[in-house]
Amino acid sequence: MQELAAEGSVLTPFILRSVHNLIVRGETTRDEPVIATGSSKSRRLNDLLSRIGKSKRAIDFDAQYLVWATSFNSLLAEVKEASVLMSNAYREGWGGTVQFREFPIVDVETFRAIREGRPYSRTWFFHLKLDLPSRIEDLVFFFGRASYQSVEINRSLDGTASLGISRLMTHQGRYVNIHQQDWSRVKEITHDGVRMGVSLVEDRILRHAAGEDSTVAEWFAILMEDVTLNLGGYELGT
Repeated sequence: MQELAAEGSVLTPFILRSVHNLIVRGETTRDEPVIATGSSKSRRLNDLLSRIGKSKRAIDFDAQYLVWATSFNSLLAEVKEASVLMSNAYREGWGGTVQFREFPIVDVETFRAIREGRPYSRTWFFHLKLDLPSRIEDLVFFFGRASYQSVEINRSLDGTASLGISRLMTHQGRYVNIHQQDWSRVKEITHDGVRMGVSLVEDRILRHAAGEDSTVAEWFAILMEDVTLNLGGYELGT
């Protein structure tokens, strides 16, 4: 069984079953207990109780999962396309390649376990094997709880599920999260429940970017530039 791609863990290839079909419940709620919140003499407390009731949809994990999974499946398609372009460039540059392998996205139960901080496994999303001029590099992109580094700079990410990146350290025989390495500016792909973002280093400072600054084309280009220059030692033309 694959272990998590986190510090000190060792990951091995695996095959996942196809993603579960998402079952959307209808409007009938007869099987759900009716909970009366009651009332208070305090207008402030009554207002709070009302707001909590109206926020019920905010903790609907099925709905959250659908938004989250749709975003990351779109990301996967863009990364796959960009990997082909990079592989063609590597082949022309020095005869190298970029091999892309994808895995089914985690199901809603695993997504919920990540969000709630419970144990989970088998969260690889895709794997890149890069044939560089002087070496071969393996990068694994895996789902996990948003890192404390990202949460420190953006509190809205607390308790969310992010896409982390780990690099195979051959001399150690294990994958190590690139948050712990200096060669890459890109550290983590995030999702705050509404939109995607990216945690990256600029001028030695970790920051969180969203919107146009966090598109797949943008962060993937930065990552591939860092791989080629800092790990491959290949001098790029101007």
